[in-house]
Amino acid sequence: MEHGWPSDRLRSNDGSSKAHESVSWLEEIEMPRRLPPFAPLVAFDAVTRHGSFTRAAAELGVTQSAVSHQIRKLEDTSG
Repeated sequence: MEHGWPSDRLRSNDGSSKAHESVSWLEEIEMPRRLPPFAPLVAFDAVTRHGSFTRAAAELGVTQSAVSHQIRKLEDTSG
C-alpha cells in the first residue's frame, strides 16, 4: 500500500489532476466505528458493577426504567 495523503494520489506526476478518475483508494480506508453515547455507557458500567438495574439506578440517582432505556439505547447503537 502506498504511503502519503490520499489526496496525493489525485495528482499525476506532471501535476495534473486525476480527480475525474476512479478513487479506489477510498475503498482501502477503514472508517472507524462511531463511539456510543456516553450516558448509556455510564448506565452499562453501573449495571455490570452492581449486577442489578435497581442498584445501578440507585447509584445514578435515576429510576430503574431510565437505566433500562439507556441500556436499550446502547443495544440499538451497537447493532
